[in-house]
Amino acid sequence: MRAVSCKGWQMVWVALCVSICAACAACAALEPRRVPLATCLDNASACREGVLVTATVPELRTHWEALRGRLVEVSGPLGYFGQRGYWTWYLMLGGSTPIRCYTHHYRIEPGWDAQNLLYRVRAAGGQVTVVGVVRRDGIDIELLESGTEIVQPSYVPPRGWWPGHGWGL
Repeated sequence: MRAVSCKGWQMVWVALCVSICAACAACAALEPRRVPLATCLDNASACREGVLVTATVPELRTHWEALRGRLVEVSGPLGYFGQRGYWTWYLMLGGSTPIRCYTHHYRIEPGWDAQNLLYRVRAAGGQVTVVGVVRRDGIDIELLESGTEIVQPSYVPPRGWWPGHGWGL
């Protein structure tokens, strides 16, 4: 029986595949643990730093002070987005008592990817999910989600080499 030997390039491919798998596993471990608001209110130790608190718009309104400085995830209908009356763009999330969501970066408007996401949500009459930190005057947005799309409005992606198109596509 003949011994199987690996050539140098085969070992490089094996090492590359193992490192990619390790990097993917590390990234998956970085995702914050989601905890419902009721669990967070009942057990304060379950709601420690690095935990994503999930709540509805009315629950968030009711427990605003208890959640200040915490990372929250809240979904609701998109009421308005733009910069009317404030120094930066924002969106209103919720129905009769909306919550103002904004990014702490000075922007008259978000990046084209966030705008396109919000235009599609508004046209479809759908829901948008905001992940952000509860502040005194609203939610400081870290992520916007709708369906399978996730956007970071604090990041403005580069435009393509012709106007109106991103990444040159």
